[in-house]
Amino acid sequence: MPYLNGLAAKYGLATQYYADVHPSIGNYFMLTTGKIETIDDAFTGTIPLSDDTIVEELVKANKSWRCYAESLPSVGYLG
Repeated sequence: MPYLNGLAAKYGLATQYYADVHPSIGNYFMLTTGKIETIDDAFTGTIPLSDDTIVEELVKANKSWRCYAESLPSVGYLG
């Protein structure tokens, strides 16, 4: 894996990362808001979050961003 190893050598490699909570939804919130908003895997995203996400901060700073997600049925899926 020369390409990936080159990226790790140039930019860094996190080798001691552990989950903050289980199930995983709390960890996704920790990565995006800095707080564990819920640990309910049935969370639908319908309640407004009071904390800013990293995406909101990027938008405020006029930075572009992308989301790469697997298994969504269509672009912009909200279900």
